[in-house]
Amino acid sequence: MIRLSLIAALLPSAVAAAPEFQAVTYFCDRGVQVPATYVNMPEGSLVVLMVDGRQITLVGEEAASGARYGWPSDGSTYV
Repeated sequence: MIRLSLIAALLPSAVAAAPEFQAVTYFCDRGVQVPATYVNMPEGSLVVLMVDGRQITLVGEEAASGARYGWPSDGSTYV
């Protein structure tokens, strides 16, 4: 009985929630397509962009609207 209780106590923390993915494509003023994939997890969120043939990963940052991504948080080129 103790073993069953221990398994039940550990089970919720051992089973992590699966991340949610959302793929979108943005169009900039120059007519360039920027594919983006948002990854939402309980630990935080990030977005993966393709910019000029390069993969850019931005992490969720604190913002009033709750929708700001950047890397790193020191005024980088991509925010």
